[in-house]
Amino acid sequence: MKDRILATLKAKFSGVSVDILDRIAVMLAKTVTTEEQVATAVEGVTEELINVIEGYGDSRATGAQKTATTSR
Repeated sequence: MKDRILATLKAKFSGVSVDILDRIAVMLAKTVTTEEQVATAVEGVTEELINVIEGYGDSRATGAQKTATTSR
């Protein structure tokens, strides 16, 4: 089911990192059990959620980079 969810997410959010969409697909696959539920689950994923997830990842990367730079 995860692959079907991921394909649907890719179609809805072209240009978004596949890594982010894959994580969302894994999460949704825990509760989505039928083909009919795929569309409903993906409809619940919004641009705002994608932006929050991307922003969190960016902030973690920036923090790690700062830590690595100051630890030298």
